[in-house]
Amino acid sequence: MAKRSLCLLLAVAALFSLSAPAFAEEEPVEVTEEPVVTEEPVVTEEPVVTEEPVEPTAEPEAVDDQPPIELEPPEEPPTYKVSSRDEAVPIIRQQMVDRVAEFWIEFPTHMTSADAQALNAAAMAHTGKPNEGDYLFLHALGGWNVTASSNLILFQPTYYTTAEQEAWMEGKIAEVLNGLGVWNMSDYDKIRVIYDYVCDNVVYDNVHPDDYQPMYTAYAALHDGTAVCQGFITLLYRMLLTAGIDNRVITNLYHGWNIVKLGGVYYNVDATWDAHYPDGRQFFLQCDKTFERNEEHMRIPPESSDAFYALYPMSATDYLTAATPTPEPTATPVPELAAPAVTIAQVSDGIQVTWNEIAGSPRYMVYYKENNSGWKQIGTTTATSYTRKAANLKSGATYQFTVRCCADDKMTLLGPYAASNSVTYGATAQLAAPTVTISKVADGIKVTWNKIDGAPRYMVYYKENSGGWTKIGTTTATSYTRAAKYLKNGATYAFTVRCCANDKKTVLGPYKASSSLKYTATAQLAAPTVKIAKVSGGIKVSWNKIAGSPRYMVYYKENSGGWVKIGTTTATTYTRAAKYLKNGATYAFTVRCCENDKKTLLGPYKASNSLKYTK
Repeated sequence: MAKRSLCLLLAVAALFSLSAPAFAEEEPVEVTEEPVVTEEPVVTEEPVVTEEPVEPTAEPEAVDDQPPIELEPPEEPPTYKVSSRDEAVPIIRQQMVDRVAEFWIEFPTHMTSADAQALNAAAMAHTGKPNEGDYLFLHALGGWNVTASSNLILFQPTYYTTAEQEAWMEGKIAEVLNGLGVWNMSDYDKIRVIYDYVCDNVVYDNVHPDDYQPMYTAYAALHDGTAVCQGFITLLYRMLLTAGIDNRVITNLYHGWNIVKLGGVYYNVDATWDAHYPDGRQFFLQCDKTFERNEEHMRIPPESSDAFYALYPMSATDYLTAATPTPEPTATPVPELAAPAVTIAQVSDGIQVTWNEIAGSPRYMVYYKENNSGWKQIGTTTATSYTRKAANLKSGATYQFTVRCCADDKMTLLGPYAASNSVTYGATAQLAAPTVTISKVADGIKVTWNKIDGAPRYMVYYKENSGGWTKIGTTTATSYTRAAKYLKNGATYAFTVRCCANDKKTVLGPYKASSSLKYTATAQLAAPTVKIAKVSGGIKVSWNKIAGSPRYMVYYKENSGGWVKIGTTTATTYTRAAKYLKNGATYAFTVRCCENDKKTLLGPYKASNSLKYTK
């Protein structure tokens, strides 16, 4: 919902002439300067929640008069007798797949805790089945209690998902894969469409606290469309295995990703980053040399061991490089559509790429080249422009871009390419963070900050209680008042401001939060009821007296224009002189209670009737 606030505070207060009774404490003076239009609100775009605040959930009150509940005796966990460890492993695995909370395994010989841990690990080894292996390991890692007593072992796994949720997963994945039509595709096409599905339909969960267990699951990724990397990689793992593509999950202390099998070797893919970053598919089917340029993609044991590499040999080159004899984008045998003409230029937030529209092209595939390297595919778009963000560019590096027409499947090329001009990128110097102060005023919370040289606009955010930052909008001013109607009585607020470009999106510097302020709503006075009538000297405005109001602020509106502040008075009438009125124009007036400082508003307003003025 658009949250537009009527800004009536920014005009300079002007004195004005009133009919009797006159001002008691000052001489009435006619307005002799042009009125200042103040209706344009400070907020120039709708609020966008960038991190959803999490409201605390109150504990239910205790009820003392409930009738006693007869509890049934607890059910004994099942016991499975086995003759060997090899016989025990599939039983343990199946109990976990079925989400059994507690079970015993009875062996013919004495067992130790080390034996129990080894069996536990063997049960979660990679089998190639979608709901086992790495998927099971990362969904049953919420805590284990494995107890060895003589020849008995008690398993008490804690799961991130329920049996019902897993049943839903199986049906939903089948539905999605059928919808994608993967069953008759090549292995590459299967990987690509499933990877695109995960990247396009799951966003990273920046909202919930670390102890919110669902965000670690493939269920949350598929059902809610939000998860952390563990949810991304286990969803991709399960979907690819269901489609017949072998893959493994790789994790380190910071992050997780997948390796997928294609053409007898494995490649790295990172769906979390390719979904999270706005620049297309940058981490798709890469070799270790390319992939491990980022330290968060460095393996640790056991996945870094020679034994693991022997089981899952990695390609020595990226897939597209290995499959293409030249580093140029793949050629189309018979060009059908023309090559777009591409131009690039450095902008405040990166490099902007633009090209002409090609009639008949459903989409465009964008590539870039850094220094003397080969072409790398970024992704596809239906637009005719794209900005490569500064975070993905190296200062001092030289870049070229090219664009090719492609089909809606995001893979089939429909024509040749022509390279753009070259640009050596120089990182844009960031502007300083404005210093923000806030204070309570009669109609809300006033936010002020210092002017930053070179900042075209400022982006304003607020935070309520312990929630995340919420973007309000942008302004060219250095102050903004958050209206009382958007504030909660008793809530604590902080604000921050960042320099931004005129596109109202590109942030040009860091931020510093203001101090916090606990907001207590001020009791507002009623809106005066305003009437207007034509008199010999112009238009007379009258209104009822509001108890407790020190002064009244008067505004007028001409035709379909905005409200214009005229001035303040202690009286309950005012005559707008004929010399300020246009023959044939339609006027309305309104009045608001205000403080003696002639600025602070104490209540809302109600517009008068309209009147067409004729001289």
